[in-house]
Amino acid sequence: MSSERKPRHIFLILCIVTIGTIMVFTVLRWLPVSFGARGQQEMKYQNLETKNPVLNFSFEYPETGWFPVESTGRMEKYDMVYLRGPSNEKNGFTTIIDVTVRPLESGQTPRSLLGKYQKIDSNQNKFNILHEKNITVGGERAVFGFCEYETPPIYRAMEPAVLLKKRMVFLIRNDQSYGITMLTLASEDEKYTSTFERVLKTFQFKNDAQSSKLA
Repeated sequence: MSSERKPRHIFLILCIVTIGTIMVFTVLRWLPVSFGARGQQEMKYQNLETKNPVLNFSFEYPETGWFPVESTGRMEKYDMVYLRGPSNEKNGFTTIIDVTVRPLESGQTPRSLLGKYQKIDSNQNKFNILHEKNITVGGERAVFGFCEYETPPIYRAMEPAVLLKKRMVFLIRNDQSYGITMLTLASEDEKYTSTFERVLKTFQFKNDAQSSKLA
């Protein structure tokens, strides 16, 4: 009898070990997905704060990984705030989102401004317009353009050219033009598109924000 029970005990132990192993691998397989989804849900944002009266707007950007820097032109008249984003580990390219304010020139429209800067970019290799559309940003009519082109990495001699993707939005308000741009590696465009869209979605002029609070 004891010799018959021993194989049964061994068989039961093997079954328990096998089932336990399957359960462990199943949990480990799904853990990265769960953590990734949770990480997206817990993304926190903060409002842009600036004392420059020309930068009379606010928008939200991620609390980590993006750092605002202000700049004012000397030779050319402009005021800018740009978000310095993550850098690519391989080639050091840093994704940038900027908002630039310039005095409006006679006859300029959002569409003509987009065409002006696309013409400049068209001097780059493999320039290609991917998409254009009319949108609304900060309660104003705006135009969106999406293009790509190749350029050699800055400060890295003998390195092969990299493909960049550029998103541009132009709008006009009170004799000022506003350009909102994101420039990133083509391979990382989808990774940072949600941040750019968050900037557009939450972009608001300070006067409008104050009026809505009073109402």
